Amino acid sequence: MKNTSIWNEYELPKYDSLKNNNECDVLIIGGGLSGVSLLYHLKNSGLKVILVERNRLGRGVTSRTTGKLTYFLDNVLIKVKKRKGISKAMS
Repeated sequence: MKNTSIWNEYELPKYDSLKNNNECDVLIIGGGLSGVSLLYHLKNSGLKVILVERNRLGRGVTSRTTGKLTYFLDNVLIKVKKRKGISKAMS
């Protein structure tokens, strides 16, 4: 079993820094799994979209996660919050 993220196995492209004031309809901050996925889904929307990332795409939190998004945990935490309060849900 591997202990490294698939995000670290590939050399992702590097992009130049923004040099000018740019206008956009949607600004995505963060080039991890969520930011890149959102950009992918908006690419043919007709909106002008800019994604900014401080370092490298997919090298922050995304490179150290299980790489999945789920709603299940949110549902459980909402129920715990209702029954036991916010402090129990956050612990």
